[in-house]
Amino acid sequence: MLVISRRPGQSFLIGRDIEVFVVEADGSRLRIGINAPRGVHVLRRELLAHFDAENSRPSQNGSAIQQAVVSLATTWGATDESVHGAN
Repeated sequence: MLVISRRPGQSFLIGRDIEVFVVEADGSRLRIGINAPRGVHVLRRELLAHFDAENSRPSQNGSAIQQAVVSLATTWGATDESVHGAN
């Protein structure tokens, strides 16, 4: 694991096309901004873990969860292809 120090207003790169900005640091809370190509999915780990847990449970509303994720992603500007994956 690489650990780096940055101050608000500074950034670092992941590869050549993903830039992570430190927007604000306040005590134990850090706000970051991420510039990435549209095809790159950026999710908080706990959100992904929540959806994985929901999808692993036998349920009649599994498709409702998938529809909610697609709806959120579409609201955030993702294309249908980037949400569902290219076939």
